[in-house]
Amino acid sequence: MFRTVLNETSAAHLHRNPGMYAAIASATHHPETTRVLTATAEEGTDVVRFLVSRASSDRFLAAAAAGRRACIVAASLADYETLQYKGELVEVRDANNDEVAALRRSVDAFCALVGHVGIDPTRYRAHLEVAPFATLRLRVDSVFDQTPRVGAGELVSTPGGQP
Repeated sequence: MFRTVLNETSAAHLHRNPGMYAAIASATHHPETTRVLTATAEEGTDVVRFLVSRASSDRFLAAAAAGRRACIVAASLADYETLQYKGELVEVRDANNDEVAALRRSVDAFCALVGHVGIDPTRYRAHLEVAPFATLRLRVDSVFDQTPRVGAGELVSTPGGQP
């Protein structure tokens, strides 16, 4: 039976208000990184859809194209659980209205989280909602545990759902 790389746990991790960034190699093989503003697993698939601000992602987006290898690293702010999603970009385009609305809900949740530890959430909102936005879709082929602890770097899942 076929199982996806993204299991329930790794898909749900993206919704736990993690701090995220994406990385891709440029044409000169130098890494380009950018802050990921929100990400979600497309149900029943191995695709993760994520949004970035075009204003702060110009070099990353210049290297991003369908067929290029990329990764997303997502760290949960509550417990530092960190997963790395590696795969191939399948789409790069302007974000649509529904995706921007989902981004705003994610920013609301993030700002509420940092407010609990005494950080002024308004300083984050101003940096997280800088339009216009781009949507990228990454077909994940492997997930790695990157949590700072013994075992960091271990493979969590590959096609067929097995490490």
